[in-house]
Amino acid sequence: MIEYGILFGLATMLLFGISGFMIKNPTSRFGNIKSAFIVLIGGELPALLAAFFFLNQFNFYTVILGAISGIPIALGYILFYVSLQKRQASNTYSINILQALVIAVGGVLLLKENINLIETAGFVTGTIGVFLVTTTRHSGFDKAYLPAVAGNISWAVYWLVVGYAISNYGGLIPILFVGRGVGSIIVLPFFLLDRKSRRLVPAQKDRSLNWELLVGGIIAGAGNITFAMLVIFGFLAVGSIFNAFSLVIIILLAFVLLKERFSSTQVIGLLTVIISGVIIAVG
Repeated sequence: MIEYGILFGLATMLLFGISGFMIKNPTSRFGNIKSAFIVLIGGELPALLAAFFFLNQFNFYTVILGAISGIPIALGYILFYVSLQKRQASNTYSINILQALVIAVGGVLLLKENINLIETAGFVTGTIGVFLVTTTRHSGFDKAYLPAVAGNISWAVYWLVVGYAISNYGGLIPILFVGRGVGSIIVLPFFLLDRKSRRLVPAQKDRSLNWELLVGGIIAGAGNITFAMLVIFGFLAVGSIFNAFSLVIIILLAFVLLKERFSSTQVIGLLTVIISGVIIAVG
């Protein structure tokens, strides 16, 4: 079972890392509302495809809990993308370690998962790393990251709802499908009322950015499925670290392709976040 957990964890890290990198550039151009809507729609496609094979898993509880989970996932995308369109991808995604921290606490309290001292030390180390990453050259917290912090807390709530639903009622695919569907519906009116998105008619050369968002959303949707598989194996808390580990993929891609650069404090913070993930994985 541990081997399956590692396999799905590595797949989650890779999928979230690639999707996170792909989403950064279009988000900077189109804004958080349009980006959140397209990514949510894209992420719905893998669940839609899988739903045809798991129609028997749809029942009252999986549909209701899936619908409830749509609220925090929509809010998380809107908030997180506010920061992502303003700051570097690598720095913004490092905040995902906070999502892992909230999931770990919630997993212990709600899902009765166990967290040992080594894993606790890893979470504390990761929190310190996030603080260093989000610190400006004047040694003050960059307020542009506050929406990303709130977004990660919202995403953590989403996964706790998903974890509770799967643990008690099964129905992995229905919960993910209904959740992202409801999330898309929630974001839709904001998208229609957003003047920037409504007026935007991309030039032909910029239409590829729409496809980047859509494909990035599809890849993120596949990552959601592999992440949810970790819930089935009882690895939600530790599995969330693989989500944070996607930062490694994003850093490499952003450094090479986007030419992102970091201050010495941020480098230390990024390394601290990565080390914290190693500590938790070993624990």
